[in-house]
Formats: sequence, C-alpha cells, structure tokens
Amino acid sequence: MIKKVIISVVLPIISALVVFLFVSGMVNVKDFNFSALPLYLPQNKSIDIVITDKGFEPRNVLVSSGAEITFVNKDNVPHQPASNLHPTHQNYPEFDSQKPISPGESWKFKIKRNGTWFFHDHLNPALGGKIKVLSFYGDNDDLSWTKEEGKVLMREIEKNENSPKRLTLTRTLAHKVGPEIAIELLNESPITRFGETHLVSHVIGEVAYEMYEEKALPICQNDELNGCSHGVVMTAISDIGLDGVRSMMQYCQTLSIFKNQMCLHAAGHAFTAEADYDVFKAIDTCDQLGDYKEVDIKHCYIGVFMENTLGDHNGLTPDRHPFLSENDLFLPCYKFEDKYQSYCYLEQASWWFRVNKGDIKKTAKNCDLLPDKYQVDCANNIGRIVSTATKNDPKLIQLYCSYMKQKLANLCISAIVNSIFALGDEDTPFSLCQLTSNGEGKKYCYSDLYLLMTINNFSKEKIKQLCLKIEKEYQYVCEADEN
Repeated sequence: MIKKVIISVVLPIISALVVFLFVSGMVNVKDFNFSALPLYLPQNKSIDIVITDKGFEPRNVLVSSGAEITFVNKDNVPHQPASNLHPTHQNYPEFDSQKPISPGESWKFKIKRNGTWFFHDHLNPALGGKIKVLSFYGDNDDLSWTKEEGKVLMREIEKNENSPKRLTLTRTLAHKVGPEIAIELLNESPITRFGETHLVSHVIGEVAYEMYEEKALPICQNDELNGCSHGVVMTAISDIGLDGVRSMMQYCQTLSIFKNQMCLHAAGHAFTAEADYDVFKAIDTCDQLGDYKEVDIKHCYIGVFMENTLGDHNGLTPDRHPFLSENDLFLPCYKFEDKYQSYCYLEQASWWFRVNKGDIKKTAKNCDLLPDKYQVDCANNIGRIVSTATKNDPKLIQLYCSYMKQKLANLCISAIVNSIFALGDEDTPFSLCQLTSNGEGKKYCYSDLYLLMTINNFSKEKIKQLCLKIEKEYQYVCEADEN
C-alpha cells in the first residue's frame, strides 16, 4: 500500500518535470534516457545505520543526494566507518569519521555525491556495507550512452596518462556505456598496455560489481593483467565479507579454469590490503577459502605476495608495509614454510627493484643469491620488471635479460611473453620467443604460449591461427596436444 502511494504521488511529478524539460528546450527527446528514471525516487533524507558486533545494519542503503546518515554504535567496542578503499578511504575521502565512535556514541555524515559507495569499519575492515545515492533526476543516467559516444570519452582517457583523472573518467565511462562495452573500448584502444591500464581495468571491475555483483565476473576478459576481475573481487570483500567471497570463489569454479585462477589471484590482493599488509594473516585467509588443489590456490598466494611488493590498490607505498625491509631484502619469504616460499620469491624482485632505484642489473644479480630451486621464480619476476621498464622493446629486453645466466635469461624472456599475452597482445609474444638463445628455450617459450591459449578457452580455430605464428620447426608444441 505504501509503495502504491509513493508511486501515485511521485510519477506525476516525474511526468510534469519531463514535460517541462522538453517544452523548455532544455532536453531533446532523442537524448533523454527514460530507462534511467527509477520506479520511485528515494525520499530518504535521514537514516540511521546501527553498528553491532555483527556489523552494520542495514548494510545496503538507498538514499537521495544530500541525505544525512547517522552511524550509531550499539556495540561495546569502538568502530570507525569510512569509505573504501581500506586503509586510505580514497574513493570518497570526506566519508570518514576520522576517529573511532565510542560505544553509545554516533557520527553524522551528509552524503552528497551520487553513485554507489562501499564502506567499511577502519578498525575491523571485514565489516562493511554500501550506500547507493540517487540524484532527483535518476540514477546518474547509467547505461545511457552508445558505444560511439563512449569512444569520445575513451579518447580523453587515453590523453590523461598516469593521472588520477584517468581513473575518474573510466568510472564515468563504465557507468555510461556499461562495463561490457567499457572493456571492449579499452581492448580496442591504442592505450599503452602497462601497469596504469591495469588500474583502468580495475575500476571497470568495481563498477561491474556495483551493477551485477558476482555475476560481473564473466564480463571481465583476459586483459590488462586481469584488472577487471581484481576490481570485482576487491570490491566484493568489503561488501559481503570473507564468507561471501568464499561463495564467490565457488561461483568462479563454474567458469573457465583461467577465470577461476584469476578470481583466486584477485582474492589474494584483496586479503592483503584488508589485512593492512600482514602477509601471514592474508596467506592464512587464502587457506580458509576451502579445499583447493595447489595448482589453483597458489594463485591466491601469488596475489598476496604481489600486493605486498607493489601495493597499488590502497595508496600505500611498499616501504610502509610491515614485512618488507631495505636491510633484509629476502624478508618475508624465508619466514614462510617451504610450501609458500616459491610464490614469495616469484614477486620479491619487485621490491629489490624499488630499493635499487630502478637498477635492473643489480636487481637481477640478487637472484644469484637465492637457492637454485627459487632462481627460476626470481627470473620470472625479473622478466615482468624488464617488460615494464623497456616498454617491450626487443633489443632492450634481450640486453636486460642477458644480465642473468643463460637458462634464467631464457626464462626472463618467457615471462615477458606471458605478461604481454595476458595484456591482450597476440602478436609481440611470438616475435619475442624468437629472442631466446637456444632450441630448448624456444620450445619452453612457445609451449607456455600454447598453454595460455588453451586455459583462456580460445576456440580451436583461433588457436590454430595463433599457432601459425610459431616458427615452423616448433609448431609441434601445438600439434602434440591435438594428436
């Protein structure tokens, strides 16, 4: 009955507003997005969110712009509500109580920015929720642009390289054309394929989760080092907590092998950021996800150690992470059981590269100090560093990888090939495999490429076409599997 009354009162107001806009010439009929109008407009101008030992209640709130949110602490310990991401609260910096709310106390915040805002308890990041803010005229005019209109904004995104504005524009693009089209535009764009575009794809994933929750995962493609999948899972953990993420990981298992592994990798990043870079706690959280084979769960471990050495998801630089040290370059790897050390050394060189101020030769030589069984992992990490540092210039790749002994130099090049292929480039990796210095190295490089084709669920026809790019004497790496 209440809903009917609201609709009967509000819809005539909407109709009158639309007629006024058309008659006044402020809006052209062909440009007006009727689908963006909600069934009824939220009238919440004030709402209480209660905090208990179980979290925030309600966890999901729909309000109009300008609403006053009151967080009331009914627990017996302090809580500190703030917007994501933890711990910097950079998504909506003003949405932050700045200090803990004591038991029995409250904090008021007038929320003015339209959009979906995930929040958490800064003192216990596993607790979280979301507030969706609608303007009076509708929900930010979501999904109102064609792909052609999106291309115009994509050109602006391309211009704003390495700028916070690039990420803001990307969020707008994803809302306007939808995450699916935004991913297409990113893949079609000539934008340089390096770390910055991973974050662009990451933002598209955040918007995809806001719109579709776990069903956003199939939208994410094998592009930009799987930033989209990372965005989905990292946004989800603040929204649905660890139990919800466990359920999401089960859903990932129904998708492709590669998608399942990338979900686990994204979870590793998320667990580390949520744990304030306590890598031991994050690894333990990976192990709590369920009964996984090591071939799969290792991707969660790798996500943990990659987040620790790069720290690009919460605004904190690695030198502020508790388990990295300039005086002990192998910390925290040797403190873990053997089961985890290989995955730690797969990412540790990224920290050395930072400490060595970009000196690749000095960084590569650190690999020689490791036990033989970990040097292969180290060479893989050096390869990814070289890829970014050289912008995939073949001559520089060959030079920098040669700083390692021959076997490791081949592995260095192979790692670059894997990295470039994961960024969506299906041409350069084949020419780079030719740089490996002997037949065994080339076989290893091409075999890796073929493996990537198969786990990405490429069609048989596409795999056949890609295999033709392999030097003829090594095309057997494809044929062997077919027979």
